Amino acid sequence: MTDLEKDEIYKERLKGNDYNTISQKMSLSPAVIRTFCSRNGLTDEIIGKTSECCFCHKQIIQKKRGSKRIFCDERCRSAWRRAHYKLKEPVYHHICVGCGNAFDTAGNKSQRYCSRKCYRKSGGGGAS
Repeated sequence: MTDLEKDEIYKERLKGNDYNTISQKMSLSPAVIRTFCSRNGLTDEIIGKTSECCFCHKQIIQKKRGSKRIFCDERCRSAWRRAHYKLKEPVYHHICVGCGNAFDTAGNKSQRYCSRKCYRKSGGGGAS
């Protein structure tokens, strides 16, 4: 099996495809695919605990409790929202109370600070 075939099996398995589907795409037997996956930790138990970030497409390992995560971190969630919010929520224009910079928000017309860092610098909501 070549390195390209191994990479393709790995990618297809992380997408959630089963052994038979991968074997049909790659013209290999399902037994070969199953053996490769079991030797390299691509079993159903592990695949069910991982998913892909909707923004950067990094692998996310799901926690045992709670809802399924679809973003790897807060930065990806915010970036995805900024890229898509114009379709769903009204945009509000603000001037930051802490630093004076202009910024936009999606769906939040009462936001006063451009970032948490600026909020903390200005005393946590109090006077500057």
